[in-house]
Amino acid sequence: MRRFTGLSLLHLETVDSTNSYILSRPELLSRAGLVVYADRQTRGRGRMGRRWFSGKKGNLIASLVIYPDLPESYLSCMTLLVGLGVHGALSALGLADLSIKWPNDILIAGKKVCGILCETTVTPGGRVVVAGIGLNMIGGDDDFPPEVRGRLTTLESHGLGPGREEMLEFVLDHVDQVLCLASDGRMEMLFEKWEGCSSSIGRRVRFRRGGNTCVATIAGLGPRGDLAVRLEDSGAMVSVVSGEVEYL
Repeated sequence: MRRFTGLSLLHLETVDSTNSYILSRPELLSRAGLVVYADRQTRGRGRMGRRWFSGKKGNLIASLVIYPDLPESYLSCMTLLVGLGVHGALSALGLADLSIKWPNDILIAGKKVCGILCETTVTPGGRVVVAGIGLNMIGGDDDFPPEVRGRLTTLESHGLGPGREEMLEFVLDHVDQVLCLASDGRMEMLFEKWEGCSSSIGRRVRFRRGGNTCVATIAGLGPRGDLAVRLEDSGAMVSVVSGEVEYL
């Protein structure tokens, strides 16, 4: 039985954004374990205010209301935990060349198949995380806008055709399993598992730190789920907690 997510479902035909829909409605935020999923989004959102293209009807667009049983210092890791759950679900379907790109993308053969957006707010019941999941299930390159064509993929393109509701239940099972392990104090093991699934280790990145532009190589995750990188100019190890990271 699930403990943290998928305890109740709400289906919408069209919505601006499933995350925004929940965050603007206190009565939904109070429902621990609620999942809102939609046929279509008109203003889907990604990290850093980017637009999320929802694609054809039949893709999985859902947001999860999660009251995590974690110390506050680990709340910033929710994107990693949800991503690990989605990765586990897709891996169980037999997908090859599957990986996680820090912080919030799931890739198949280097192309994005899923994006995750976690937003945290405070309610009378405590801190709550709204975790948005956008999983490309159907269609091909021609179904994406020209500016992102060639960088995205779908499950259908890799020979998988589960129904949306079936896929949603499968993903919720795996995300809940990860959240249960996190609640049981298994964060270090989950971070190690994430590193083993990630395509980001060893990649060069550029980011802003203290007003300066830095170039570094990703070494893995720090003890709190932050990104551990080695600076090229000094060789020092530093942490990247948030903000924009550009892969080189």
